[in-house]
Amino acid sequence: MSDDVIQAAMERFEVPAERETFLFCLPAFYVAKSDGKISVKEAMSIAWNALMQGLVKPRGDEKKDFDAFLKDKLLQFQGKRNLEDYDVLAEAINAKLLQYPADVAAGIRRAIRDTCVKVAEASGPMFREKVLPEERQMLDKIFASLD
Repeated sequence: MSDDVIQAAMERFEVPAERETFLFCLPAFYVAKSDGKISVKEAMSIAWNALMQGLVKPRGDEKKDFDAFLKDKLLQFQGKRNLEDYDVLAEAINAKLLQYPADVAAGIRRAIRDTCVKVAEASGPMFREKVLPEERQMLDKIFASLD
């Protein structure tokens, strides 16, 4: 059943078949979009933090696939992506995390949380990073949804 949940989310969010771990990057898009738009700083933060937190490998085909995925998701989320479908994503992420040893899953959860916080902070004014109320609500929802 967990594979069905993951597969349904991958289809819904148009994640390439061999890149299930890209699901772990999508919560950051929800945080960025929660205030109505995704700024350039937020987009750069998603890319940078996904790589630095280890959610995406920084070399080879996975990096190329992620670059294409990132561009596609930025367009989708800038457009009319409905933020109401986050629960589908959360269920798939939790199902995917069950496939890892507990310590690895905990590290991935931490990386997702850290990436989301960094994206939220990126929307604030320079030198005084600030998390907007809408972003705080989305962060709370994300944190509560990760088992």
